[in-house]
Amino acid sequence: MPRSDLRLNTLLDRAAQAVEDSATLDKALARLAGILYPTFFPRRVDVGMRVSHDRLVLCGVWSARPTRLNKGAVLRTAATGFPDLANHTGVVLSSDCPRIPAADALEVEDVQAWVAVPLPSEDVVEGGLGICARTDVFKEHREFFAELGTATGERLAELARQSEPYRYERESILLVRERAEPGENLALS
Repeated sequence: MPRSDLRLNTLLDRAAQAVEDSATLDKALARLAGILYPTFFPRRVDVGMRVSHDRLVLCGVWSARPTRLNKGAVLRTAATGFPDLANHTGVVLSSDCPRIPAADALEVEDVQAWVAVPLPSEDVVEGGLGICARTDVFKEHREFFAELGTATGERLAELARQSEPYRYERESILLVRERAEPGENLALS
């Protein structure tokens, strides 16, 4: 096995163990950022989960710098890489898709490239793990990030579903539905 492959396999094992051992999504993302730093130099690691057909909530965010897109922020899915993630049912790189508003906002924070990994798996995409960096260090490592998603996706999705932002947004949607007039089309599913 080439030395580079061994290093990435060790990195993958360490990342999977760190996520598995984490009690909260915030701890999992911070640990993941620390483990990935020597190789990919992430400036931001986040998990966003879809809460309705057109809304995504950032359930957890680790950022090396102050950020405008914080934990709890609710975004239109079209403003994120989520549609590409759901359509491709696999890892999506910033270089794979057209410019998106969320990426434009992060560019101001010196984040130029990102990789989005489907959560919890490639079969049913409920959300995504986003890893952002100053430069595109992800291009040659799509397979590694696919394996990272397979190794950590179920646990990250579980922690995201337990997070306060996710539970709050899901409850808000249910309250809106309960208050709706009979026959009113809310298109929130």
